[in-house]
Amino acid sequence: MEFRPVGPAMRSLSSEMSGLSTPIERSGVEEGGFKQAKAQNPLMKMAYDVSNVNNRAEQSSMMFALGETDNIHRVIIDMEESLIATKMAVQVRNKAVEAYQEIMRMQV
Repeated sequence: MEFRPVGPAMRSLSSEMSGLSTPIERSGVEEGGFKQAKAQNPLMKMAYDVSNVNNRAEQSSMMFALGETDNIHRVIIDMEESLIATKMAVQVRNKAVEAYQEIMRMQV
């Protein structure tokens, strides 16, 4: 079985796909305002951190697919960190929803 690099094919696909994306409007949220909200709210900070970990894993796997790196260990570690961070974020969300539902069941 012969393995051929997929870098050239992925690069051409990536360039074709980049033309399809449209910029997302910011809906009035300023960058400084987001940073300030993130610093004040631990849940926003966690969401931002999870997003960064997911982006790093995606970038790492894309670099490997393009043949720009051959460090499969780093790719696997980044993917596992992304999975663990996402699972943790889901569990925190579940606990927050559970706490909210418990408060709503309380008699006042």
